Amino acid sequence: SAIISKAINFCKNNLSSDMTLDIVADHIHMNKSYFSFLFKKEIGVNFWDYLTNLKLAKAKELLIETNLKVYEIAELVGYRNASHFGKVFKKHVGLTPSQFKEKNTCMC
Repeated sequence: SAIISKAINFCKNNLSSDMTLDIVADHIHMNKSYFSFLFKKEIGVNFWDYLTNLKLAKAKELLIETNLKVYEIAELVGYRNASHFGKVFKKHVGLTPSQFKEKNTCMC
């Protein structure tokens, strides 16, 4: 729906900020409980899982395509604590950010 698309675009455009369900629901002028229900119904995953996957996808892209430090990438995808970012990354990807970068960049 248009409302969920608006929420997704808001998340993508504000990835580096502290994003919460409340903030996104506020942005689209919707009750947070109903937004959460509608998001899961339309997207198939809950809001937090979607947001985490979005942040990690961007982090992977930045790890491969830039020479930014891990803590800089963490900030760019909305994690203020690089250690927490590293733990979340490893839990979902199976590698630390540094290991992922090493494995996925060509040293040609």
